[in-house]
Amino acid sequence: MIETRTVTLGDQSATVSLRADKYEIPLFEQIFGAQVFSVARLKRAAELNKFYNFAVQMGWTPLIIDLGANVGLSALYFSLQWPKAKVLAVEPEASNFDCLVANTLSRPQITAFQRAASCRQEAVEISNPDTDPVGFQTRAAAGGGIATITVPELLQQYPMSAGFLPFMIKVDIEGYESVLFEENVDWIDAFPLMTIELHDWALPGQGTSKNFLKAIAGRDRDFVYLGENVFSIPYRLSLPI
Repeated sequence: MIETRTVTLGDQSATVSLRADKYEIPLFEQIFGAQVFSVARLKRAAELNKFYNFAVQMGWTPLIIDLGANVGLSALYFSLQWPKAKVLAVEPEASNFDCLVANTLSRPQITAFQRAASCRQEAVEISNPDTDPVGFQTRAAAGGGIATITVPELLQQYPMSAGFLPFMIKVDIEGYESVLFEENVDWIDAFPLMTIELHDWALPGQGTSKNFLKAIAGRDRDFVYLGENVFSIPYRLSLPI
């Protein structure tokens, strides 16, 4: 059964279609009800808003990357919250990706990629295809049918030379952050705002957060835990000039 809902943030609105099961409705309520990705809860919210607004005034298109976009609700939220931004939504699982495309058709500033996020080019597969749609995990597999994409590749496709300015990256890839942050992580420094859900709670003893913690520990960035997500902002937020 499909349930249709209209969402509004400020003067922006959109309609989404949800598979009315025990998974997508709670996800909708989490993102648009509890607004778990709202920066308003952060003490540095004014700085982030200033960065975004100044970038737009200077003619930049703020760039938001959503790794693990699921059915598109988070990408849609970012697009409504930051309407001048370009949002790149990356989701590997086919049925979720189809919903993602349908839910974001009305927002041309969102571009969807059916890929898995990784630090390298490799083939992956869904390792738990029988799980609920919000918990699909990926694993490297020589015969896997899903290609990966790296953050540097996305930044190359939407470069500063073409007017795109990295602004935010969201990571929720069900444990594959262990690979995403294994190497080639200098892209972290490009983003004024990063939010990530770590999955040691779901995958105990597997060290899925270890590489992220290594990558972030040597950087001058705040580390703020709110609910399921970590928000990370550089100590000094430099405005684009």
